[in-house]
Amino acid sequence: MASAIIRHLEIRGFRGVRGLSWSPHPELNVIVGAADGGKSTLLEAIALLFSPAPNYGLSEFDYHGRNLDAGFSIQAVLSFSDISIMRDEGFPAPPMQGWLNGKLIDLPDEAGAEAVLVCRLTGTPDQEPHYDVVGAGGEIRAPFSRAMRRRIGLARLGVADRGDRDIRLVQGGALDRYLQGQEVRQTVLQAVMKTPLHDQLDAGPKAALKAISDGFETRNLPHPVRLGLVGTPGVSLAASVGLTVGADDPTSLPLSAWGTGTRRLAALEISTLGVSAEAIAVIDEPETGLEPYRQRVFIRDLAAHGRQAFVTTHAPAVLAQAAKAASQTWRIGDAPPPTLPFEESTVEEPASHALFVMAGAELTLIAATQAEALFAKLPVVCEGATEVGFATRMLEHRFGEGFSCRGIYCLDAGGHFKALPICKALLAAGFPLAAVVDDEGKRSGSWATISQAANLLRWDNGACLETAVLSAMPDAQLQEVHLWAEQVTHRNAAHQLAEIRRELAAEKGLSAAQMFADAGRDAFLAAVLASACPKPEANKKPRGWFKSFDGGYLLADKLLALSPAPALMAKVEAFLAAVEAATAP
Repeated sequence: MASAIIRHLEIRGFRGVRGLSWSPHPELNVIVGAADGGKSTLLEAIALLFSPAPNYGLSEFDYHGRNLDAGFSIQAVLSFSDISIMRDEGFPAPPMQGWLNGKLIDLPDEAGAEAVLVCRLTGTPDQEPHYDVVGAGGEIRAPFSRAMRRRIGLARLGVADRGDRDIRLVQGGALDRYLQGQEVRQTVLQAVMKTPLHDQLDAGPKAALKAISDGFETRNLPHPVRLGLVGTPGVSLAASVGLTVGADDPTSLPLSAWGTGTRRLAALEISTLGVSAEAIAVIDEPETGLEPYRQRVFIRDLAAHGRQAFVTTHAPAVLAQAAKAASQTWRIGDAPPPTLPFEESTVEEPASHALFVMAGAELTLIAATQAEALFAKLPVVCEGATEVGFATRMLEHRFGEGFSCRGIYCLDAGGHFKALPICKALLAAGFPLAAVVDDEGKRSGSWATISQAANLLRWDNGACLETAVLSAMPDAQLQEVHLWAEQVTHRNAAHQLAEIRRELAAEKGLSAAQMFADAGRDAFLAAVLASACPKPEANKKPRGWFKSFDGGYLLADKLLALSPAPALMAKVEAFLAAVEAATAP
C-alpha cells in the first residue's frame, strides 16, 4: 500500500462546519477544543472522504443548516509515497497537481513542487455522495473509486462504534481488509448458507412453519417456506462473523464481549497489520475505556507507526504523551473574522472554524505538567502559587467550592516573567483567557496588549498581591499580619515579629501594637511588606511569608472578611463577573 498524507483539507457546508481550511501535520495530529466545537465533525469528514464502505447514505443532517440545495464538499490534497497507485488505478492521464508553499499549482513545475492528488467528496442536493479526483482548474475529473479509497486505507475508531466494526468481517473494516475481504467473505457465506437450520428444528416449530407454508399456498404466495439466515438490509451475513478468543469453539468468547478499552486496542492492532500498516487513522477520544497508562501506550504505539493520524481527546495523559512524539497539537475553535469585509474578500464564504497551532516551549510544558488547563473552558493564568491560592479562594467566594465544574482552571505560571509568554501562547492558540498577575512595572506595553484580549486582575501603581491586600487592611488587622503568617510559614509568630522590629530598628520586646503606635501606620506597613516580601539577595530570593498556595488563599480569606469591603474588592468583583460571563453554561 502506498502511504498517503493529507497536505491540506477543506470542508464546506458539512454538518456544523460552514467552512474550514487546514494543513495538518504529516504524522500525529491531536485535536482539542470546547465541547461540541467541531472535533468529531472534523474526524467524520476525513473518515467519510476515505471510507472504503460500499455505500453511504447521506441524510439532511449532513448538510450545514440542513440546506440541501447548497450541498457540501470535503476536499483533501494528498501526497503519496508511491504514485504508481495512479497507474494501477488505470487513470489515462493522471490528474496530478503540484503542492508548493501551501498552494496548488500546475505541473510540471521547475520549482520542485510535490506531486499531489486532489480528492473531493460532494454531497448533492439529492443526498448522494459523489467521489472525484480533480485535476488542474477542475477540468480533468476522474472517479475517486472505492477501490482507490480502499488502497489508501482508513483505520477508524470512534466512541460510538467502540472498535467493534474492525474486529468483525464488515466490508471496509480492518479485519476485512487484512484478510483480503472477498475470498474469506464468500467462504463464510457459503458455510453459513449451507447450515441446515430448518432441518434441525423440533417437530413443533416445523409444524408451525408448515401451517404458514400451507396458508401461503392457498393464497398463491411463494412456498414452501423454511427458516434460514436472511441478514439485515444493508448488512452482510458475513458481518456477523468476528474474532473470538479461546482454544476451541465451545469455550471461545467473542472479542466484542471484552472491555471497551481492550476492543479499541485490538482494533488498532488489526489496523496496523499487513497491508493496512500505513492507513490514515482517525480516532475519536482514544481514552475511552483505557486507564491513563494504557492511554499513553495507545498514543505511543500509534505514533510509532509513522502513519498520519488524527486524534481528538479530553485526556491529559494523551496530550502529555503526544508531546513526546512527532506530532502537532491543535485547538479547534471559531475562525477569526476576515480582515476584509465579506464583499471585498476573494473567499466564497468566510470560514466558521479554524485550527490553531498549540506550539512552543510554554504550551509543551503545560501539556506535560498542567494539561488540564488546555482542556478548560477558561484557563486562569496565575503568576505563581500565591496568586493560584488567592484566585482559588475568590472563585470559591463567587461560585462555591465546585467552581472548577464551570470549566475554570487556575494555572501556575511559575513567575512574573513566565506568565507573559504563557498568556501570549494561549491567546495565539485561540483560548479565551483570564490572568491574575502583579503589576511590577515591567513590560507594561505587552501586558496592555494582553489586556485587550484577556480578563486581567492586576493591581494599581505597580503593587504586588501582598502589597495590594495588606495595604487595604484596617489598622487592627494590619497589626495581626505576623500572626497570620504563622499559619502558612509554620514558624512561630515571634519570628515574624522580630523581622518587623528589625525593619523598624525598634527596641527588643516591643509588641506589634507598640511599634504601630510609635512608628505610625505608613512606616509599620512598609516594615511588614519588607518582611513579608523580602528583596532578592544576590542570586537568592527569600521565600517570603505568603509565597505559597496557602498564603494566597489566606490573604483572600482575610480580604473577604472585611466589612465594609475595601475599594480593592471592586476590582476583584469586576474580574469575577467577567469570569462568570465567560464560563456561563
